[in-house]
This record gives sequence, C-alpha cells and structure tokens, in this order.
Amino acid sequence: TIEMAKIYYFELRSYDSAKKYFQELMKNTNNSENQLEALRGFVRSCYQLKDYQTADSAANVLLSTKSVTPRLSRITRKSVITVKCSRITMLLSRVLPVA
Repeated sequence: TIEMAKIYYFELRSYDSAKKYFQELMKNTNNSENQLEALRGFVRSCYQLKDYQTADSAANVLLSTKSVTPRLSRITRKSVITVKCSRITMLLSRVLPVA
C-alpha cells in the first residue's frame, strides 16, 4: 500500500524496500492519484539508491503524465537535472586526477 511505501521511504529510510512497494503499487493501482504518488516515490527511491538511469527514465514518464501539476513538474525537472549533474560529476571524478 501507499502508506507502507511512505513508511519505508520517509521513516525507515529503507529505500530499496520503498522502491519495491512503490513499484508494486504502480502495477496494481487503478487510482490515478495513487499512480502518480507511486511513480513519484519510485523516482525518489531510485535516486536515493543512486540508480540514476532508472530514476531519469521514471522521471520522464512522470513528466509526460497529463495530470502532473506544475509544482510536481518543477520538482521532478529539478530532480532530473540533479541526477544528470551527479552522473557527470561521478564520471568526471573517474577520469580527472584529484589536485
């Protein structure tokens, strides 16, 4: 349920378990509000787990949803930018020597 997913994410900070609950909820809900909430939680969980590629893909799905609010759109776009910057920083740290 959405409540369990939120508990794992926000209270227990067990992002792997939260990701699984959000993913299960995305598959099994017919309620569009819960679908959006699950997708948003899934994106957040993937980001916390440093699964940036999955977070980016899911964020793009979220942004393409017609019922996404302007506020959620802004937050998601910022997350996508943060993810891309994190990936660039990680890649640069691998190839550039530390001064």
